[in-house]
Amino acid sequence: QLLDPILLAGSHGAVLLSDDLRYRQLAEIVNGTKGLWLQAVLACALDADLIDLKTATASYIQLAARRHSHVNLNADILREALDDCTDDSLAEFDAITNFIGSKDADMRSHLLVTLRFLNALWASRKGDLKCQKATGIIVGKLIRFRTTDWSFWFSALLFSNSALTNYLLSWVRGHF
Repeated sequence: QLLDPILLAGSHGAVLLSDDLRYRQLAEIVNGTKGLWLQAVLACALDADLIDLKTATASYIQLAARRHSHVNLNADILREALDDCTDDSLAEFDAITNFIGSKDADMRSHLLVTLRFLNALWASRKGDLKCQKATGIIVGKLIRFRTTDWSFWFSALLFSNSALTNYLLSWVRGHF
């Protein structure tokens, strides 16, 4: 059962799509089946208009929900994930933002994605309740492992529109 996708791809001369590097390597050892990183294929398909943002985002959410070690995110995917949330818990958005501000994060890139997302969100939603909740979730995730330098990364968020800045200042007072 473990080898079924590898054997099926090999018998049809197809490429194996998998987010698991070790599994792709195993496929090549077992029967020479080449493998591609699923997220790279998603990104290329999205860029080539072979799938829409909603479909790609649903796939990224599924990867996040299954706790993959890495999920490639951008502001558009985050916004689509938030827009697709139908209940107040914002569970899908919460799951996908677990990849923001991780322990080994490239903080500069995570900060830029967060800034782009927040600026677009606050420009369109004008600080409504869903906007505030999403902001709290992503900012909390961004700085959660930054025990010594959290204020540096947080302060970079303050150079946005004034409504977002006011909210963030209130948010930080409430959390610290």
